[in-house]
Amino acid sequence: MELVKRHRVLSQAYEAFDVRCARSRWWVITNLTNLYSQDQFRTADEAFSFHVGLAMRLWERDRVTVETEPRSVSETAWRKYAVAVEALGEANDAEDYQAVGVRLREAMIALVKDQAAHDWVADISDPPQLANIKDWLQIFAVKMTSKRRQRAYVRAIWEKTWDLVVHLQHDSTAVAWDAELAVNAVNHALEGFMYMRVNAVKDGGLRCPLCQSHRFAGTLNWGSDGELMEWDECSACRYATEPAGTGVRRS
Repeated sequence: MELVKRHRVLSQAYEAFDVRCARSRWWVITNLTNLYSQDQFRTADEAFSFHVGLAMRLWERDRVTVETEPRSVSETAWRKYAVAVEALGEANDAEDYQAVGVRLREAMIALVKDQAAHDWVADISDPPQLANIKDWLQIFAVKMTSKRRQRAYVRAIWEKTWDLVVHLQHDSTAVAWDAELAVNAVNHALEGFMYMRVNAVKDGGLRCPLCQSHRFAGTLNWGSDGELMEWDECSACRYATEPAGTGVRRS
């Protein structure tokens, strides 16, 4: 293996290696590391040009990829965000970048619409208008966590992102960088909210009444009389509730 070249493109460093095997020869290029047969790419430069293009395509695809569980919080919002990313890839003029802002705004409003209709926020006596993102995020943050700093963080991210998106929507001098910044900001805002919501549901489980540990869970075991018994037990301090019969007996 021999290092052939080092490249730097858009602040990203790459290395290209000439790798000789027993019956084949390859160009191996880093970030992300991939290999290309020298039967198909005669020079390292050819392989590098193809590699950078492939890496950019993968990076663009990853911008609209999120894990299934957080994404399920609002499929509509994530789909609208993906449309905005696609529009950015085809944008050339200021009005195109403004249109990206419109689509990003729709993605943020879609998440609010989805969540405002859920049971966990349905007890609001005087709900704000659905387009009032900032007021809704204050409500969501209060209901998702009792931790002051986490509340302040998610509200601040959404407020700043909303202001950025609305500005892009009306910016007649917008350039590609303005739209890129807004797209990345909305990605962070959506993901942050979705992960916070998922974890809020998980953290709403049982806690040990003695030591407050989350390692407090339901336990099942057969009793001496052959009935299946259930109780809650803490694996941290070993506190346990009184066993209760389930009515199920061994056959």
